[in-house]
Amino acid sequence: MGLSSDEDNDDGSATPPRNKKAKASKTAHRAQKFRSEWKHNTKLFGDNVSAWLDSDADKFKARCKWCHSSFTANTSTIEKHAKTTKHTGEEEKRKSNLSIATFATRVEEPNLKQKIAVKRAEIKLAGCFAAHNISMKFMDHLTPVLKSAFPDSDILKGVEMKRTKCTGVITNVIGSVHKDDLTETLRKVKFSVLTDESTHFNCKTAAVAVRFFDKTVGPHGRIVSKFWDLSDVFPKGNFEAARQGANSDRLFHLLMGAFEKRNIPDENFVGFASDGASVMLGANNSVMTRLQERFPGIIIMRCVCHSLHLAGKDASKCLPRALEDLARNTHNFFKHSSKKVAQFAEFQQYLEVSEHKMLLLSLTRWLCLRENVDRILEQWEPLRLYLTEARFEDNTHATELLFQWLHDPVMKAYYLFLSWVLPKISTMNAYFQQSKVVVTNLHDKMAENYRELLQSFMKPIYLSVDSSGRTEPQPAGHALSPCKPLPRVSEQLKDPRISPQQAEEFKKRCKDYMVTLCNGIRSRFNFGDPLLRALPLLTPKVATKFDARPYSNSIAPFADLVPRAKPADPHTLQQLDDQWRRLPLDPDIPRDVLEEELVDVFWARIGKLTDSDGALRYGVLAGFVLAVLSLPHSNADVERIFSKITIMRNKLRNRLITRTVEGLCLASECVKGSSNCCESFEPSKKMMDSMTATVIYGSKKQSSDADKERGDGQGIGAGAGNVASAEADNDDEDVDDLWNDDEPWFTT
Repeated sequence: MGLSSDEDNDDGSATPPRNKKAKASKTAHRAQKFRSEWKHNTKLFGDNVSAWLDSDADKFKARCKWCHSSFTANTSTIEKHAKTTKHTGEEEKRKSNLSIATFATRVEEPNLKQKIAVKRAEIKLAGCFAAHNISMKFMDHLTPVLKSAFPDSDILKGVEMKRTKCTGVITNVIGSVHKDDLTETLRKVKFSVLTDESTHFNCKTAAVAVRFFDKTVGPHGRIVSKFWDLSDVFPKGNFEAARQGANSDRLFHLLMGAFEKRNIPDENFVGFASDGASVMLGANNSVMTRLQERFPGIIIMRCVCHSLHLAGKDASKCLPRALEDLARNTHNFFKHSSKKVAQFAEFQQYLEVSEHKMLLLSLTRWLCLRENVDRILEQWEPLRLYLTEARFEDNTHATELLFQWLHDPVMKAYYLFLSWVLPKISTMNAYFQQSKVVVTNLHDKMAENYRELLQSFMKPIYLSVDSSGRTEPQPAGHALSPCKPLPRVSEQLKDPRISPQQAEEFKKRCKDYMVTLCNGIRSRFNFGDPLLRALPLLTPKVATKFDARPYSNSIAPFADLVPRAKPADPHTLQQLDDQWRRLPLDPDIPRDVLEEELVDVFWARIGKLTDSDGALRYGVLAGFVLAVLSLPHSNADVERIFSKITIMRNKLRNRLITRTVEGLCLASECVKGSSNCCESFEPSKKMMDSMTATVIYGSKKQSSDADKERGDGQGIGAGAGNVASAEADNDDEDVDDLWNDDEPWFTT
């Protein structure tokens, strides 16, 4: 039976189908996440890649912001997309059309830079005024003059500042930001407090300074004293304070309030210094007793400068009163007569003596008599000859007294004695007025000078010596020897006009002066203070040598003397002791560090030394020592603050309120802290951000004391409100009326 054609093509043919070779399966491509560095790969994707390439919601895909499309996240796909017609078309559109954002950026950026430059200029101008004590009213004239002198300056065109804004920038911007920065520092470091009060233009104020290690000063950091607070002891309207008076309770709460309102931790208080007034350092019911109750272990330091001054002042009562009268009356004799000065110059030229004027005797600082004594001795012969002639023309009681004193050989002997002894006291006084760290040799320096004074009238055999080899000065009646005349004094006592009785009286008074002086120093300075005697241990020459250390190798006994600087944690205390023991054995300390003479810089550099793993080798030790070195040796830094205030609040600016004076002190300190004063002073970002109307003028605009810089003084003590907006109260006054030709309108 034959097969049909359909049957020939039937799948059921007896011939089996040919087996096809199976294709090898392809390995799937590994998905790749989007990589952010592709957005900056201009070599593969073009210069504008950062403008269009971005990540997609799917982390394995990339997205084109121009084409609004997504694709696989790999370099070849992105490169292909960048060459597509759609993408290149979008790129051409953007080249020919600028977006609104582009226009906004190009227009706003110059204005923003201009505003920043104007703010910077205004802050620097205000800082210059504060640093050099220039009257704020001068700003009313300075800004227009600068604009007219430099009409092409775009920055000056934007400066709009007169007296009120200048006061606001000084007080609420520069001063406020500086105090904020100081606050942050005091919350982290140990510090000491110095305080004093003073009365000026019937306004009694209390000033506070802080002494601490500031790592921003110099290349390594220094121990510095900085102004902290100024407050009215009797604020206007506070009648309760007036009834209470400036007693210890009032002064203590003013002092603590200056720190409490800034949330300064109590544990950071280490030391306190003030003058020797009983309200401050009295044994009962004083500021000192309240501090010791609140801060157990706080170190109290009596100002050495005040102690030396008071000792010298008490000793001066042993000498004739005529000594001061001669110094005072000599100046008054020439003070108001240019004719007398011209006539006196003839005698100075004849005797070939320098044509110097007579000096005014200070009413408050007896040690200043030294300069008067030296000047009168220099001009003794010209004065004696001049008054011999002048007494016939000017026959007054004052002239006759001067004539008699200058012809008295005993008077000259007293002046020669003072010219020898006063430098010994005033030199010590000037040494301890320094701001640098001298507390480490405070005891040794005082003992050395004290022994020198004692040896001038005591027999060496009666000077007691303690077990450590230090002299313990104890002037006793039986130990006195006859006053040893000095060479110049001895020659003067040979004058035949001096009788033996006068010579004995002179020697007795000089001896009484020395005894009273030494007793006064000893009663005010504690030579047996264990801390003062141990402080030389921290000097580089002693700390880095085993054989130079007078005590045991452990620093624990010394740390017990300064409990508020001592680490509270036992583990940290052990680290402190270990680092102290290791210091003399360390061969890797650089030679220039070991040769550093400034004790605070030495320890600051020691604290920066690291191990091979970057850990600080002496971090705990350096921190402890720098806290101890912040102890004050005198109160001179606060006295300098009052000297600045006296210059600021003068007879032409006697209505400056206390808040503005405080701002001026803070701003001046901030600006002068720069390497080249106001020239190199650069406003910080905080200051730039604070240049707003709300900050400068305050929320409530009250009467500005910038408008009251000239007046009768009744405005002092007015409420310390914010700076006012009113600037035209005295616009009808001529600026020349505000300045006295006899006094400069600025102080450098």
